[in-house]
Amino acid sequence: MITIYIAIAVLSGVLMTLMMHKFVQMLQLSSYRIKGFCGWIKSSKFDYPIRFFVLTLFSALSLAAYWAAFGEYGFAGYFGFLIVAGFCIAFIIITMRQKNKTPLKFTARVKRLFAALFVLNIALAFGIVFMSRAIVVGSVAMSYTLIAGMPLIGMFTIFIAHFIMLPFERLNNRRYYRMAQKKLEAMPDLIKVGITGSYGKTTVKNILAAMLSKKYSVCHSPASYNTPMGLSKVINYELQPTHEVLIAEMGARRRGDIKELCDLVKPTVSMLTAIGLAHLDTFGSRDNIAMGKYEIIENVSEGGLKVFNAMGGAIRPLIDKTDGRKAVSGIEGTDGATCVYSDLKFGVEGCEFILKASTSDGEAKGKVGVKTQLLGKFIPDLISMCAAVAVELGVSLEDIAAACTELEPVPHRLQLIKNGNTAVLDDAYNSNPDGARSAIEMLGCFEGVKIIVTPGIVEMGEDEDAINTELGRDIAKVCDYAILVGTRGAFIANGCKEGGMAEDKIITANSLTEATDKLAAIEPTGKRAVLFENDLPDNIK
Repeated sequence: MITIYIAIAVLSGVLMTLMMHKFVQMLQLSSYRIKGFCGWIKSSKFDYPIRFFVLTLFSALSLAAYWAAFGEYGFAGYFGFLIVAGFCIAFIIITMRQKNKTPLKFTARVKRLFAALFVLNIALAFGIVFMSRAIVVGSVAMSYTLIAGMPLIGMFTIFIAHFIMLPFERLNNRRYYRMAQKKLEAMPDLIKVGITGSYGKTTVKNILAAMLSKKYSVCHSPASYNTPMGLSKVINYELQPTHEVLIAEMGARRRGDIKELCDLVKPTVSMLTAIGLAHLDTFGSRDNIAMGKYEIIENVSEGGLKVFNAMGGAIRPLIDKTDGRKAVSGIEGTDGATCVYSDLKFGVEGCEFILKASTSDGEAKGKVGVKTQLLGKFIPDLISMCAAVAVELGVSLEDIAAACTELEPVPHRLQLIKNGNTAVLDDAYNSNPDGARSAIEMLGCFEGVKIIVTPGIVEMGEDEDAINTELGRDIAKVCDYAILVGTRGAFIANGCKEGGMAEDKIITANSLTEATDKLAAIEPTGKRAVLFENDLPDNIK
């Protein structure tokens, strides 16, 4: 009998663990923060917990009908369990077939979490079978069918498994973090550049890497590896003894995040790209954003270079209060700027301008013409900022200009894709108020019918509705059509109407797939310019 108990428990554990796939994916997308995970459950209107409840209810009702017909037979309980297992398998198949914009990454941490879930689910199933056998009067096998209630209880095992594994994960993360610190300590001559800001971080990283590669061997964090573990991975496994420069992008959602990254990297050059409203929800206030980002300046190595983009939003008060060695970039005439641009020509093929540079101690380096295919009104600001660092590190203006000419667009960051009669501006990676406004202005430079596809801007806290309404007003100034995806569409639509857009030009969709289907029907044979602004991950609705 115990063998049957164990077999039932193991099979139930396998099924329940597979059913938890979506929960694990959302926990990973929430950076393993329970607050973010619970936020997904709430924003999805408890969709998946309701699915588990419906599965349990449907299984129970089916089993009630089954027992009414076949309960007198000794084998009935075993087949009852198979009915429940069949419903669970159908649930798993349906869930796995759903398309995800950000699939679950099977990292070592995820594998450990699944192992913990598996053990917990087996223990839960064994307990249900064993205890129900002691309680249920009648056929021994009848108790096996009580596994039907397991999904309702088992969905809470994600919380238990997470908290069981959390102490180990923290210790393991700390081990990788210290390993990275020791590796950097063993490379005292390495130039270490830290980059943060409300927007522009990844673009600045790529531009600076191209410029410095003209003189140095450069290692830079790939994609958006901007967390302690992401940077630790880069340092431990990608940084080589032959590298002369490390460029580290640093992300933050709350105060203290940048300091933790600076404690790891100990930057000799700190770059602050902009102060905006990105992640206002998690920072809590505009002041917290400014002070959280300013941690990169406060934690630069002694005698290190502090670099500011003076055009980057509410950054001037931070520049003015900073002493020591610093470089400032901006448009010609910017107060205190060491690297400026002028004679800007801006269009759908990129931009060109004159760059004039000097070092932080005032040594003039001359001027040079710069041309790049990168799009967006912020590009001259960001190139000038990177040039300020490159000049300080001895890269010639000619090499800086050459690097700009060679720059390729960053995928999903205002990337131009030409598709027949349609010019697509892919700005789907993420969005913030300043970036969205810039992207819409860029869309206005194109010929033909102008269409935006967007779910709006997220993580804006109490200001989110107002910010999305303002986004709608900006859309109305430029776009002929707006396709609004998801729950924020109503606020964007209100802004569009306030801005004068006709109601029949405002189209709603529940998903990106539905939006692209509706897009195909708008002026299909005419000249079109389409902006995809933001593409929310699966854990935000």
